Amino acid sequence: MGLLSKAGNASVGASAVASTPLQSTSSTSSGSRSAAKRQKASTTKSSTLFKIDLSKLNFDGGVFWNRKLIASGADLNSGNITIDLQIAREIVWNLFENNFRIELLYLDRCIFPRIHMSVKEGEERDEMVYDCFHLRKPVSLDFDGSEQHEGLGAADYEARMKQVDNFRLLLSSWSGPPAEKLRRMSALTFSEGWDIESTLETVQAVERIAYPFYCQTFFAYFGQAPSLPHVQPG
Repeated sequence: MGLLSKAGNASVGASAVASTPLQSTSSTSSGSRSAAKRQKASTTKSSTLFKIDLSKLNFDGGVFWNRKLIASGADLNSGNITIDLQIAREIVWNLFENNFRIELLYLDRCIFPRIHMSVKEGEERDEMVYDCFHLRKPVSLDFDGSEQHEGLGAADYEARMKQVDNFRLLLSSWSGPPAEKLRRMSALTFSEGWDIESTLETVQAVERIAYPFYCQTFFAYFGQAPSLPHVQPG
C-alpha cells in the first residue's frame, strides 16, 4: 500500500552481480561502506543527531524507552549520549502514531464541535474515533511489539481491515463527495455464516478514497499535512 511506509527505515539497494572480478570487488566495497555508515549512524551522539545542546540542562533522572533505561542523568548532563538506530526508529514511529491519533480526534472535534453536543453524544463521537485505533486507545504510550501487526498501520490487510472500515465509517459521517462514496462502500465482507472476511482489493479501495479525503480535510482546517499511520519498524 502506497500510504504505508517504514518509519525511519533506510533502504540499501542490492548491487547487480558483476561480470568481472573488478566490478564485483567494487560492489563489495560499496556494501561495506554502507554497512559502516549504518553502524556509525547507530552510535551518533544525540547532540549531533537532533542539534540539541544537552550540556546546558540539568537532569536528575534518566530517560527510559519501552521501560528500559537508554540514557542516565549523568549522560544527559554531559550531552554525551548515543541512541541506537532501532530505538530511534521506534521513537519516530511512536511519534507518528500518536500524532495521527490526536490529530484525527481533534479534526473530528472541529467538524463536530462537542460544545454543541450533550456529554453522552460527545463521548459516543469520541468512541467512533477510538474505534479506528488498535486496542481503541487514544494514545500509544509503549512500544512493546503488540501493535506491530494490528491497526491502520499493519502491513497485512487482514490485520487492519476492521480499523479501516471503522475509519471509513467515521469519515463517511463528514460532508463532501468522498464521504458519500465511503457511505456506499465497506472494507469488510461477510461469509454465509456472517464471519468477517475481506480481500486486499476491498480494503485498498476504501483506503484510496479515505486517506486523500482525510488529508485534504485536515489541510483545509489546519493548513498543513497530517501525520499518517506507518508500518511499525521490526
